[in-house]
Amino acid sequence: MYGEQGMSTTLFVGNLSWDTTNESLQAFMTAGGVNWMSAEVQSHADSGRSKGWGLASFATPEDAQTAMQVLNDSELDGRPVNLREDRGPTEKTPRAPTEGGKKKRNKKKSVGGGDDPSKLFIGNLAWTVTSESLYGLFASSGAQSAEVQFKPNGTSKGFALAQFLSPEAANQAVESFTGYELEGRPMQVRVDGKGGGGGERKPREQTGTVDPNRLFIGNLAWTVSSETLFPLFSSMGAQSVIVQMKPNGTSKGFALAQMNSPEAANQAIESFNGFDLEGRPMSVKFDSKGY
Repeated sequence: MYGEQGMSTTLFVGNLSWDTTNESLQAFMTAGGVNWMSAEVQSHADSGRSKGWGLASFATPEDAQTAMQVLNDSELDGRPVNLREDRGPTEKTPRAPTEGGKKKRNKKKSVGGGDDPSKLFIGNLAWTVTSESLYGLFASSGAQSAEVQFKPNGTSKGFALAQFLSPEAANQAVESFTGYELEGRPMQVRVDGKGGGGGERKPREQTGTVDPNRLFIGNLAWTVSSETLFPLFSSMGAQSVIVQMKPNGTSKGFALAQMNSPEAANQAIESFNGFDLEGRPMSVKFDSKGY
């Protein structure tokens, strides 16, 4: 919704606590002394659970601007809220066709092996996490977008890509959200080293009779169990993850994972090698010894 001068009269209210309700959001607006018309927490249609953000509408653009100045970064239910103009659905700019009517791909390269320092990979997501809930979480750190990646069948791939205003904002998000628990799972947040997260790459070359779908996961704490590991690796396509045990029932300190494809195995190596689990960085590689 826009005023006469094209300025929005609707604000996006991000970084909301899951406990924030329409009533508490409205009370927050009233306590700030701003003139609001409506304020609603956005929720999932199927479960009714909050998406972590809301929308507030105002009579005039001036009222909306005042609300941003007064309430941005103010605390609501233990979290500093982020207020900005509601941009509405993101419009994608169509690629310009080349001669002959074919679309030309614009390949970008940057310093550091093609990595965009303003783009983050967000892994180990629950299947139920949506782009909306992620964006509501990361908007306060300067995210311009946060998109969960999907398979052709419409199910989540278990990771997302987020674009930030600057490398500094991206680094701040890495520091703030690495290990942050979202819907019961600790997120893995890092600079997107694949230039698109799920972009195609040639699987790492293997020698001998190594199974390209089978991984060795080493340097595990003695307390790590198969039940702990499987939820972590299943987001990357693991079919099974089994901690190897000694005859006396104690852990050998490593596990074996069977992935559903060589591509999934490569993705798991890039995502979890060095990942800190229960105080120890995991060593993830192909099972070259054929355990």
